[in-house]
Amino acid sequence: MKNVFKYLLLISAILMMAMGFWFIFNPTASLKTTTILIGLLLGGNGLVEIFSFLQERKVWNISKWILFDGFASLIAGIFILFNPGIAQSTLIIAFAIWVLFSGVMRLLTAISIKDFPGWTWLLTLGIIAILFAIFSFFTPILVGIVLGFILGFFFIIQGFNILMIYLMVRNKS
Repeated sequence: MKNVFKYLLLISAILMMAMGFWFIFNPTASLKTTTILIGLLLGGNGLVEIFSFLQERKVWNISKWILFDGFASLIAGIFILFNPGIAQSTLIIAFAIWVLFSGVMRLLTAISIKDFPGWTWLLTLGIIAILFAIFSFFTPILVGIVLGFILGFFFIIQGFNILMIYLMVRNKS
């Protein structure tokens, strides 16, 4: 059984690195894959925020913003999943709009909970999101290309990390 685990680590490392190189050398395909993943993540995030509102609405006086953000994320996720062709061609702009909206919601949330410790983190993250959204509006092609490279490097690094674990496990036994 220990040998199976070792070989699964090695296979995982190789697949992660291969996926990384595939993303780097196929930016169009990586954009399509990313479109589907973003649709799933937005839909999931929307559901989490809606359920969070239902659970915590008596605790947070700003929960209506969380609910509104949840519905916006859920609707965006559903749109992306059911219209992948259109979504892929407009992904960067749609993403920038969502990030801008979410950044503004974070700012409003931060302002309304400034009596809570750590509220400045929300404020800072809201400002960063707004700046990133503005950058994305003016350079959508660059953002699309960079996205493929970022994903590619992420998978290569993860694959390398798994390979190092494999080598440590192999050398230990």
